[in-house]
Amino acid sequence: AGVLESLSLAREAVRLEASQGAWFSLGNAQLAVYNTCTAGSEELHRAGKAFTQASRVGGGSSEGAMGADLAMNHGLSLFLLEALEPAMEAYATAHSLDPSVGADRMRHEVWEYARRVS
Repeated sequence: AGVLESLSLAREAVRLEASQGAWFSLGNAQLAVYNTCTAGSEELHRAGKAFTQASRVGGGSSEGAMGADLAMNHGLSLFLLEALEPAMEAYATAHSLDPSVGADRMRHEVWEYARRVS
């Protein structure tokens, strides 16, 4: 129930103030629902849309930790949807913003996955 309450609160935050942080929180809550509940890919699509909106609200090129975390989480949602090229682009963005977040490792995982399934 905690994850669903988090999702509800994140939706309310976006409704009250559609800031980058609110959209980022909504995307994270939707990823959490996907990971902990029996949610289908629809929740991942919603998370991706929320992360895209967070980037737009933030001017498209967020700086600092939030920007790198935003790009990492967006990359994860894309990877889980098997949108491999956009996932790799998101991880490249995360790495350029903050090399310490582990985006290069994730890009490598996407690359290895792509090689296995092709």
